[in-house]
Amino acid sequence: MTHRLFSVTTALAIVATALAAPAFAHHGGGSFDLSKSVTYEGVLTKVELVNPHSWLYFDVTGSDGKVAHHRCEMRSVHVLRRSGWNKEQFPVGAAVTVEAAPDKIDPNSCYLNTIRFKDGAHMDRYGQYVKGAGRSEEHTSELQSRFGISYAVFCLK
Repeated sequence: MTHRLFSVTTALAIVATALAAPAFAHHGGGSFDLSKSVTYEGVLTKVELVNPHSWLYFDVTGSDGKVAHHRCEMRSVHVLRRSGWNKEQFPVGAAVTVEAAPDKIDPNSCYLNTIRFKDGAHMDRYGQYVKGAGRSEEHTSELQSRFGISYAVFCLK
């Protein structure tokens, strides 16, 4: 009986470890070097507000004139929406400054820390959307009514 209990316990431990491995691989150390920061000046090409992670795509033109296509991982769409983010705040073609943690392997991938637009609007990975000087109260009201937002947090510098 003791031998059988030991075998069952061992089997359950092996199964639990096997099931935990994919979760650790996804949420473990990760592929990003969070101890470093890179800054890119680029042009927004696309945003995907999806689960489990949203993605920001932008092009960076190097000093040699060559265009490099970059992508930055962001938080899940649900977390971003609760923080006041929406797809309309990411107009394709907008000039952006992206501050991010670089990927350890892929030089064109990163994990977003902050995105800044030319009008001063910016969003931080864990923060609210901060409206820039060029974003009017009418624009804010339009976004609130269009997306059914009952409240929003906007800060001015």
